Amino acid sequence: MTISFAGSVEIALRTIRRLRREVSNGWKYEQILECLRSNTMEGECDFIVSSHMQGPEIRILKEGRLSEPVDFGWLGDFSPIPLMQNVPVPQEAGFGVKFPQWSSPEERQFIYSFRSVFGGRVRLSDAVGGLPIVQVSSPFGHCYQNAASSYISSMKIGPVPDPVEIAAKESEQREYRVNFIASAERGAAVMATYFAQIGVAYLYSPLEDDEPAKLLDISMEQTSELVGQKARELGGTIVQTPP
Repeated sequence: MTISFAGSVEIALRTIRRLRREVSNGWKYEQILECLRSNTMEGECDFIVSSHMQGPEIRILKEGRLSEPVDFGWLGDFSPIPLMQNVPVPQEAGFGVKFPQWSSPEERQFIYSFRSVFGGRVRLSDAVGGLPIVQVSSPFGHCYQNAASSYISSMKIGPVPDPVEIAAKESEQREYRVNFIASAERGAAVMATYFAQIGVAYLYSPLEDDEPAKLLDISMEQTSELVGQKARELGGTIVQTPP
């Protein structure tokens, strides 16, 4: 099961971390949904659940209501959805992924569409943009996916070992390239953001860490290795055949 949210980070993390404990104590799927629903009553936080606990299913929990299973759903601005739905997707087997035997056709279509719309884009609209984070819920396992984008604005990330001058645009705004790094292992909530121009990364596991670990003077390859190591420590595995 994967739980995504929009709204209060404090409420969402507190609720999701509690659910992880309760699942280990034997909570059933229906109890999980009811707990999430009750935490949307005040309108401060909404959730989307993608689950394989009782077969593949997507549920939306918003303003105290639990939806029936849906084919697709969203929280917030709807404008990117038609863009993704209208992307012409290649039909050949194995497009867009390194190991197609470890992923489903629907998964590859989603990843291809998402990257076509969000890849390298700073902002799609006034309400949508920034760092793209893509998560896939698949019978091969639930996991984040690698992505890349850029910011054009001022950004403060604290001191670095050797400050690097980043080329300025004509508008005097600065462009920062950022990579979102996931692991090949599935079933572990861990990721990193990497800023290549200054060699700084942030490693974060939302179910384990209150704050991300800041890694200085590091390469993208080293960051990727650390993400994989952390995923394995949290029980992540590479599933070659769906259950």
